[in-house]
Amino acid sequence: MDSNEPTVRERSPRPPLDVVIEGYERALFLDDFLEAGRMPSVSDIEIAVCFADLRGFTKYIDDLQSNSQESRAHEVLSSYFQIYPKAILEAVSMLEPQGESKITADGEQIRKAIVPSMFKTLGDGMMLVWELRGTSGIRDEVSAQILIVVATIGRLFTNLIKTRAKETPAPYSEAVASLQLGFGLARGRASRLDFGRRRPLDYAGTTVNVAARLQDFARPVGLVAEVGFCDSVFGSSKFDGQRAELKLKGINRPVHVCTSPEVRLEPSALFDASL
Repeated sequence: MDSNEPTVRERSPRPPLDVVIEGYERALFLDDFLEAGRMPSVSDIEIAVCFADLRGFTKYIDDLQSNSQESRAHEVLSSYFQIYPKAILEAVSMLEPQGESKITADGEQIRKAIVPSMFKTLGDGMMLVWELRGTSGIRDEVSAQILIVVATIGRLFTNLIKTRAKETPAPYSEAVASLQLGFGLARGRASRLDFGRRRPLDYAGTTVNVAARLQDFARPVGLVAEVGFCDSVFGSSKFDGQRAELKLKGINRPVHVCTSPEVRLEPSALFDASL
């Protein structure tokens, strides 16, 4: 070997420790960045999805910020987001076996299924997704339980607003009392997007889009659900809401819906096959 040829050690000197640490930190940053672009594992699944929208919050928080009262809005928003897990816990608790009785295998499956597989905040709104598995009877019962959860969310929200209005001086009491909540629900097949352990599940497809569109029709307050979400409830003689065919942006077919009695549909929202 020529004595002038550099050795392997000379060609690849070990970097100083601070350089190693700096490179490691860069690698962590890059890893987090690249994680956002990870290709998901995609599968087909039946879901029930609910979008909730807090009506009037944009004006409410703007009015409070104009008067340096942001903390009031922050308190309301924090309490508002706590409503959702409280409603889920209440539903799970209601399905607990009483006394010495034991829960059935189907009952246990239903109880587990009413815990959303995805719970995502959207500004002042919320998106919840439940994966529907098992027999058709179990899937239908889970959908019925979801309607109870939504009703519970509405009840807890009403109580929250009433309490805040009583505890808040005018004119802020009037502002918080004007807040309302609307829901859009749909059920059907969707693409389940699994990005790995470091990112939450997500879902895509027409079912998700329909639910997102329907929540905008739930005005001034209430629920709009696609027909088929829960036939045992919406097909019951006790159902006192209304039925309609809506035209939704991006959806070429009429969407058949059931609404709670509080919803007031604009004539322009109704589907007209002649158009």
